Amino acid sequence: MGMITDIIIGLLEIAKAYATELAEIAKDAQEVAFFFKKLDDDVIIQLPYLPESLKLNLNGNTESINIVNLGDVSIPKIRKPMEITFESFFPAADYLPGVMVTDGGFWPPRKYIDYFKTLMKKKSPVLFTVTGFPRISIKCIIDSFEYSWNGGSNDCDYSIKLIEYRPIEISKIKMIKRYKKKKKKKKKNTRSSNSKKITVGCKVILNGATYETPGGIGKKKTYKNYECKVNFIWKKDADGKKCSHPYHLVSPSGKFIGYTNKASIKRK
Repeated sequence: MGMITDIIIGLLEIAKAYATELAEIAKDAQEVAFFFKKLDDDVIIQLPYLPESLKLNLNGNTESINIVNLGDVSIPKIRKPMEITFESFFPAADYLPGVMVTDGGFWPPRKYIDYFKTLMKKKSPVLFTVTGFPRISIKCIIDSFEYSWNGGSNDCDYSIKLIEYRPIEISKIKMIKRYKKKKKKKKKNTRSSNSKKITVGCKVILNGATYETPGGIGKKKTYKNYECKVNFIWKKDADGKKCSHPYHLVSPSGKFIGYTNKASIKRK
């Protein structure tokens, strides 16, 4: 009897935990609301009727390139902007069950239509927020807005597509022109400078460590006075940052050795 009692008590505890979790989910569901706010003013618009579903589309952005002696290599880039789509309706009256009233009073369908058409036409960025579950807060622009009138009730059905907004930051660089007399460079010095410059295809002497990636991740092996060849040079990584170990090295037979930095190699 004691074992049966313990089993029953355990089952009751599990049932209680599930009931608590379901109650929390139901509470969140009751607090769901959709809001729009232009970034350049303080007016907050609440959708009067919740959509039945909300679709979020999040795609990566990977480019595949072919590299000699390595084959196809996938280069991750900055992901594509998120897309959000949903559809619902603007009620002609505020007495319908489930209608939420915008702060400041009930809006007729025409006012919502004009609001979203203006946002889409001007490509004005807005803050789109969903409270409750799922919680969403994202800057976006209106990519498309379609609507149609319901003749029987004067309600307005609509569908909307939002695209994540990413501001473009441009840095201004002030150029200062300096006029100096050109000095003739000795050919000897020019040849000497060019001969020491490390370029793709040149032979180098390696004294240092090599890594799996141009970012210096995954140490492979340390070499001393090893003759090899520069296969290619990474300028920047997928995020546009300068690589710490940009030189891709291969052995005299063409086998991949690894990536290294400028301080570890010297042109032969």
